[in-house]
Amino acid sequence: MGSTPKRVSLSLDRSTLKLGADGQRIIAQIESQAKRALWHFATSLDHSPFQTLNRRIAECDGPLPRKARWVKVEGKRVFWSPVHFPAISSMAFIYGDLPRRVALGERPAFILESVGHPSGGKHYDGLSWTWPEVSPDVVLPMKGWSWPILVPVWLRAPSSVLVKSGGTNDEVRYPPAWRHLVGCMFDDYAKKEVRYGGYRTRSRTLWNEAAALVVAGHGEGWRWLKACSNGVRGIAYFRSEILASRENAAAWIMACLESDERDVWVGLRDHDPGFLQAIWATAFGQAYSDSESVPLFFWVEDVPHSGLRVVTPEDWMTTEDEKKVFELLGEPDPQWILQVGR
Repeated sequence: MGSTPKRVSLSLDRSTLKLGADGQRIIAQIESQAKRALWHFATSLDHSPFQTLNRRIAECDGPLPRKARWVKVEGKRVFWSPVHFPAISSMAFIYGDLPRRVALGERPAFILESVGHPSGGKHYDGLSWTWPEVSPDVVLPMKGWSWPILVPVWLRAPSSVLVKSGGTNDEVRYPPAWRHLVGCMFDDYAKKEVRYGGYRTRSRTLWNEAAALVVAGHGEGWRWLKACSNGVRGIAYFRSEILASRENAAAWIMACLESDERDVWVGLRDHDPGFLQAIWATAFGQAYSDSESVPLFFWVEDVPHSGLRVVTPEDWMTTEDEKKVFELLGEPDPQWILQVGR
């Protein structure tokens, strides 16, 4: 026989109308048990054609299925299909219709639509193929669309996901010609299921693994900056620490680019230009601190307000013009460009 259920009394804080410590502890235990049950469900059916979806719903740590499957839509037909690579998420076309064809060189790109309500909806409504914690193999520009965009691309099935440990790889490949593009922030990187059957969009920054600034700053410097209670805007409290190492200076510039701290940057340029030049020189070396500084670029993918941030010690500007973007970054080789078919 099973154990007899126990009656439990829970206290309530009258001033806040929140559960007391005992109630919060019980809720935490219930949530922990529910997560373990979900993890067991998601990992026990290894041969299920829905294994990729199960893992995506559970968002638990561990290796992913070797043969990825996802929903495929052809006209009015919807079925589960093996994922062919290269593959991209339909989140790249959020708020718009899907193109008929996208190709990487001679290879067609598999467009993975979100799994939504059975009654239907837009291709980007519902649970996206894109895990918030899983990085693509490469980020590539896409040409022939109604606006200039960068797209996360999977060249093979992701092998594992590390949700609980936060072990995400935020550094990925970009076109080799774009070594001064520091990274890209995707405002609509993924959609995650939340309570009551809704979905919440998750943003994600993917850094260029070949950019000199990222090589210098995305390690000890990044950990130092995250530990600073005042963040980027608390520069007055740790001026000497920024200049203490190349790693710290590079991390501070990266954080400015990611969080769009134009006001801070321009304020330093106008009132303390020597200090801003010193940060730049510390991050890159004296060769980069001359008047003809090589610009840094940071792309923001935020439809319909996507744009390229262009930053030097002398200026901070943003452009949304596709022609200007490719003039500044340069034209990648064709094998590094996604092309939308007409």
